[in-house]
Amino acid sequence: MNNSYDYNDIEETYNSLVCNAQEAEDKGDFEGAIKSYTEALQYKPKQIQLMGELCWCLGQANRLEEMLETAKKALLISQKRTNEDNIGRFYFYIAQYYKVTGQYAIAIKYLTLAIKNKPYFIANYIDSALCYKKLDNYSEAVKIYELALSRTSEAKVKDFLINLLKEAKIKRDKQSPELEYIGRGVAYEKKGDYKSANAEFTKAVEISPNTEFLGLYVLFENEIKLGKDYYKAIGIGHNLVLIFNRKENYKGGSLFLESVCVGLCKCYKAIGDENNSEKYYKLAECYSHINNAIKAYEKNDFEKSLEEYKKALQIRTGYDIIDGIIESSLDLKLLEEVEHYAQMGLKLAKVENEEEYIAKYYSYLGIKCDMANDLKCGEFFEKALQKTKDIDNKLKYTYSLAHFFIKTREYSKAIEEHKKCLEYIKDGAVDIYDIPSDIVKLQEVLDENSDLNNSTKHYNLGGKYFNERKMEEAASEMKIALSYIPEDLDAMDVLNRCLFSLKRTDECMEICYEGFLISRRDHDYRFLDMFCYNLANCFYNNKQYDKALVYFQHALEVKPQDIDYLYFTGASYKHLGELEKAIDTFKLAHEIDPEDKGVTQQLAMCKSYLHGINIINKTKRSL
Repeated sequence: MNNSYDYNDIEETYNSLVCNAQEAEDKGDFEGAIKSYTEALQYKPKQIQLMGELCWCLGQANRLEEMLETAKKALLISQKRTNEDNIGRFYFYIAQYYKVTGQYAIAIKYLTLAIKNKPYFIANYIDSALCYKKLDNYSEAVKIYELALSRTSEAKVKDFLINLLKEAKIKRDKQSPELEYIGRGVAYEKKGDYKSANAEFTKAVEISPNTEFLGLYVLFENEIKLGKDYYKAIGIGHNLVLIFNRKENYKGGSLFLESVCVGLCKCYKAIGDENNSEKYYKLAECYSHINNAIKAYEKNDFEKSLEEYKKALQIRTGYDIIDGIIESSLDLKLLEEVEHYAQMGLKLAKVENEEEYIAKYYSYLGIKCDMANDLKCGEFFEKALQKTKDIDNKLKYTYSLAHFFIKTREYSKAIEEHKKCLEYIKDGAVDIYDIPSDIVKLQEVLDENSDLNNSTKHYNLGGKYFNERKMEEAASEMKIALSYIPEDLDAMDVLNRCLFSLKRTDECMEICYEGFLISRRDHDYRFLDMFCYNLANCFYNNKQYDKALVYFQHALEVKPQDIDYLYFTGASYKHLGELEKAIDTFKLAHEIDPEDKGVTQQLAMCKSYLHGINIINKTKRSL
């Protein structure tokens, strides 16, 4: 165990490196940015946003092999959390490697997954169409451009995509007359001749349903501008709603649906149908909240995203909204929220017999249990596997189940699940996990039977002593267990509790700090709050309140409503003379548990102190 360690918070060094990297990136110094991001990741090796920035800089510096390796590592972390936005982002970076190296078919495979997970990122579509063009498949390129047009409302982007669409059309083996009609329709529209434009778009839609994303939408907008046949516009609008609510388009349709619902609201109002006008006004409001939530999530403002999704849910119940609430709640570590909305989604999916969504919500429940260190997570992943038919989801859920078995030290079962993953990859699932390497590592663990068995034997005996409150004996057995497997967090947690109970402060601080670093490094938060809490208490008992406060706050990051953590955070503020912060902390604790007498007393005491200080200061000023 490392005896030379520093208790100073690593945040200061980490934040400094991130600032240096961002400054270098802004100046176009990508090598400098790479250096600083890489050093920062040594402090937080699984920080997703940083890994994304590093991928971007590596790509700009043409260090493609490193970009691919970083993106695959980041994708592993994102997959375990089913964070779709980040999953889409790293699929995109992986695709960039294959696109730049001329492996266009493989690039398309990853870009398709990127589009599925991050449907508003237009670069996914442009690169996918480019790869199809490189393979001389202009028909597919046209379809991708049309899909991209349905995902954006920005005029400049639409014009750019229309030009690419025309270029793809010219190079197609067989000319498609519907695109000529679209081109003429766009020209008429720019001149303000909506009647002629509509005639051209109508011809295009009649010839090819594939033009419905562009043609029908523009036709709908123009009919409203003309204001002559609102019933026709309503028919087109309802058709658009059906198109965007199809399973393949559902996730990315909210941008256009907001606009379509606003248009339908106007049409119904114009013909005097107030009920339907109000209905589509509310739906437009719903999609506006969804779009606000998506924008907030992309900026990592998860609280705002959660707030907007909940507002949308008050208007309409849908999988897209429930998923958004769950994703935001996962990022905020609001596990009760995750469970509540996953159960809501599960109930809806069962009623509608949507098996892939049933599987998805079981997986969300599995992730929630995993984060809460609840062994039921394995049961939920198994249920998800029973429901899903999607090969990529089978791979994802099986991999999650394998890692559950690793946590429970059932290494043979973990290897079996990894082997199933290999079969799914052979059947067409995209390999993002580096399964063969995992199998080798697990086999090595099994081969080291003496260490594993000895560690487990002493761990179990130490656990028995701990339950019998024989702390000296328990601590001794846990130390032996750690001599075989030095970074075993389970053993470190029990040893920490024993040493704290025995008041062996120096040893307790050492094991807590080491456990803190390993937990943060591996993103294994099962015992992080207790490592932080006991380390903070050691500082607190030594009257080092500034250092105690740092680790009480770290404990609160894991369990923000824990009364003990809040109490000692408030007490630390009080000892440091920061009475207003102490009062705010005790108020929060009192709101959570109004019956806690210690909190009530401390709150009253701090208010009294602050009142006295204010009187003294006022008296001094009057002299």
